[in-house]
Amino acid sequence: MKLEANIIADLKIVRGLDYYTGTVFEFILPKHKNIGSVCGGGRYENLAEYFSENSFPGVGGSIGLTRLFYVLNEEKLLAKTADNKADYAIIPISNSELNEVFKIAQQLRKKNYNVTTVLIDKKLSDKISYASKIAKNGIVVGEEEIRSHTLTVKNYETGQESKINL
Repeated sequence: MKLEANIIADLKIVRGLDYYTGTVFEFILPKHKNIGSVCGGGRYENLAEYFSENSFPGVGGSIGLTRLFYVLNEEKLLAKTADNKADYAIIPISNSELNEVFKIAQQLRKKNYNVTTVLIDKKLSDKISYASKIAKNGIVVGEEEIRSHTLTVKNYETGQESKINL
């Protein structure tokens, strides 16, 4: 694979006029100029003074991951996986079940399952809908499940439910 250097100095770049005090930079991918820069930043002298009484001059930057992954996907540089869904999504009914949810997740991970917890602040139906998009199976955890030490696992692909004991 041959690497080519494509560095162009563009003295018309303007960014962060309220806090950058020196050189600024942006990285644009020549074949994907339409998405804008995938990285940018610059030199600042007084930015920390907005948040502190101290002065910390420096250089900062950021990467636009969404744009970068878009390009990597377009260029077919990302490995394709057969299924990128988690094995289990654990859904607490409320915040009072969080400790148990984390324990259940830890137990499943010890058995080499890919587990995610759904912590979005939405209605239960929205949490379940979200879980079905990111996982193969869902487990809703509420007070009753904790009290009975029994969980219902729903397979989102088949719709079948099964019971497991904690």
